[in-house]
Amino acid sequence: MPGAMLTLLSGRRFFQWELHRRWAAGEVRIGPGSCVPHGAVITADGGPVEIGANSVIMEHAVLRATPRHQLTIGGHVLAVPHSYLTG
Repeated sequence: MPGAMLTLLSGRRFFQWELHRRWAAGEVRIGPGSCVPHGAVITADGGPVEIGANSVIMEHAVLRATPRHQLTIGGHVLAVPHSYLTG
């Protein structure tokens, strides 16, 4: 399976590129102004993960979506290190 595709929303433009599989897998969308540093884990196991604008997902935070439950993080959200958010 190839690496995950990440979509960054920046105004009206969409940017996509392949990520290293260690920290992101599946359908992941990150809003403009948001920050996801190295060490955060985002896993879309059959359902999408959407992160709103101006959010910060810190290192060692885990975000996980499942086929039955997508994960949507709103705008201006801070996910602290070692937090676990699931859909």
